[in-house]
Amino acid sequence: VRTVPGTPLRLPVTGGDGGNPFDSVTPVPSFYASAQLTDRLWLGLGVNAPFGLKLEYDDDFFGRYDSLYTDLKTYNIQPSAAYKLTDRLSIGGGVDVQYVKAELTNALPQLSPLATSDGFARLKGDDWSIGWNAGLFYTSGDTNWGVHYRSGITHKLAGTQSVSGLLGPIATGNGDFAATASLALPDIVTVSMMHRLTPNLRAMLTAKWYNWSKFKGIAVTTAAGTSNKELDYRDSYSFSAGGEYDVSPRLTLRAGTMFDRTPTNPQHLTTRVPDGDRVWLSAGATYNISPAAALNIGYAHTFVDKARIVRPDSYYPAPATVTATTITDTTGNADQVAASVTLRF
Repeated sequence: VRTVPGTPLRLPVTGGDGGNPFDSVTPVPSFYASAQLTDRLWLGLGVNAPFGLKLEYDDDFFGRYDSLYTDLKTYNIQPSAAYKLTDRLSIGGGVDVQYVKAELTNALPQLSPLATSDGFARLKGDDWSIGWNAGLFYTSGDTNWGVHYRSGITHKLAGTQSVSGLLGPIATGNGDFAATASLALPDIVTVSMMHRLTPNLRAMLTAKWYNWSKFKGIAVTTAAGTSNKELDYRDSYSFSAGGEYDVSPRLTLRAGTMFDRTPTNPQHLTTRVPDGDRVWLSAGATYNISPAAALNIGYAHTFVDKARIVRPDSYYPAPATVTATTITDTTGNADQVAASVTLRF
């Protein structure tokens, strides 16, 4: 529904359900390498994409004033080192060099509900920033423990906000404007344990905490001022349990489950991130082709809880303010397939 300036009217916004906003296949590449320099020192390099989101709704989506297109990509380059202090205790750490690129679009309401076309807004920006991480590993023989901390990284994206198609008195808002926006990504603490039950069978537990409460919203600053889309994320956590079994010297099978609490705030849900608490079921295998090569495969199915979105957003200064409220229910699930090759030199 939307309001009409100068009247008490609240009118429905026409349109479709937006279709399936997720791509059927989204590749997420990664690369890791390590080298042992001495009997106590290792160096490593990891390249991955730790955070990302991509959704695209149909142009006539009834929630189009909230969102149409969202594309967030992060790429993380992590050189690291580890040192074996004793036969039981090792330490490690590294630097995270991170690049982020984002593009967000949404429709804009006209002052008159009788207008046959909407306005349109597009925000694009990118940034490089740096963080760090450190960890401890301890083994008592049959049981291994690990603790890891990854620092949060706050990006300040710089780019352009483009507005077009606005009519009447608000047409002065059309144009391309230099813009900046902050993106606060969370600190992450991980605690893991592996216990060897038999020579061939191992059990594993992992708990993670994410400092998502530092992410307050999408605040866009231009020469005209700052607009804010309030999100107020909450700290989140996950718990996982699994096991792996060596069927033979060549073949290892594994399976597990995880509960993953969403960081989204029920009071500020948006169709940009139609998220809920998640439960994962996964299975995988490693096959040693030779002493120098192994093939790894994995599959996970994610069940996402149903969530209720009631999202009011206001546009334009008074007395031309239009408030559009998106009301919808969302739920879903996802399948993930992973494959990698391990090479030893």
